[in-house]
Amino acid sequence: MNRHTALRTFGAPGYTPTRHVRVFNTRWYLVTLQDFHSDIGGGLYLDNTEHTYLMTGTKAREERNKHLNRCNAITQYNGPVIQITAIVNGKPDEYYSTQAGGPFVTDETAVVVARARLHALEQQWLTETTAEADRYAHRAVHGPHHRPADAEMYAEWAEETRKLIASHIPWTLRADRIR
Repeated sequence: MNRHTALRTFGAPGYTPTRHVRVFNTRWYLVTLQDFHSDIGGGLYLDNTEHTYLMTGTKAREERNKHLNRCNAITQYNGPVIQITAIVNGKPDEYYSTQAGGPFVTDETAVVVARARLHALEQQWLTETTAEADRYAHRAVHGPHHRPADAEMYAEWAEETRKLIASHIPWTLRADRIR
C-alpha cells in the first residue's frame, strides 16, 4: 500500500496530489490514474498499479474532482493526438474503443497496439457467442424444460445467435489525427 492509497482509504477519500493543478478546457493532459478493483459486495478498492491516459481538459478536471479520487498526476501534453474509434458490426462503439486503449492515443505505435487488442476482443466475442449458441441448442434438445414452450424458446435463441454470428462484419479501428 503506497502513501496515496493509505491516505485515500483511511483518511480522505477525495485526496489527490493534483488538487491545485490548473486545468484548461481547450488543452490536452496526460492523467495518471490509480487502478481499482471491486469485490462481490460492490465495494471499490484501489490497487497499487496505475495507468496514464490522454484526456481533454474537461475530462481531466472531472477525474481530478471526483469524490473517490484516484488521480495521481496531471501533466499538460503538447504532442500529436490521434482519436481511435472501434467500428463494431458496422457501427462506432465507445465501449470497445476504450477497451482497445482509446479513445485518444499519442502515436502510431499505440494505434497498432489498439488494433491488435481490438482483434483479440473480436476473437473473444466470437468464441463466447458461438459457445452461447451451442448452450442454447443443447438446452433446446436436452432440457431442463419447466414448460413446453421452453424448448422452442431455447431453439429460437440458438437460431438468433447463429444469425448474429453469420451476419458478423469484421471489426475495424479508425484512427483520425486530431492535432
